[in-house]
This record gives sequence, structure tokens and C-alpha cells, in this order.
Amino acid sequence: MPPKPQVATPIWNPILLWILIHGGDPAPDALTSRLSSALAIHSLAGNLGASARKEIQQRIGKAISEAAAAFGR
Repeated sequence: MPPKPQVATPIWNPILLWILIHGGDPAPDALTSRLSSALAIHSLAGNLGASARKEIQQRIGKAISEAAAAFGR
């Protein structure tokens, strides 16, 4: 008897979805790369313990703000 096929599940993690679709292609420019990297770190830090998550998210929040502000210039 053949193995039972696995049911496809939707992927809600935007970073993982981007990698699966684009194969890890780099961002089109340095500003986009900086912002997407900061957002990825912020998102992934959500899986850490409370104290580590708090420390990383405080620091990366500043990086996200700076990167986002650079788009306005």
C-alpha cells in the first residue's frame, strides 16, 4: 500500500514564505535589506525566553525605526 500523502499546510511566517518563493534572493537595495533583516530578527526573537526577547526586541526596535526613517529621506 502506498504511503498516505501529507496534507499541505499554509505558511504564515512571512520570512519563511519569502525564502521559499524567492530562494533567498537578496533584497533589491541596502535600505530594503537592512529593514527586512531587522524585521526578521524581531520576528524570530518572539520564540526566545522573556528576558532575551525583551533585550533583543528593544535593540532591534531602534534599528527598525532607523531603517524605516531612512526610506523617508
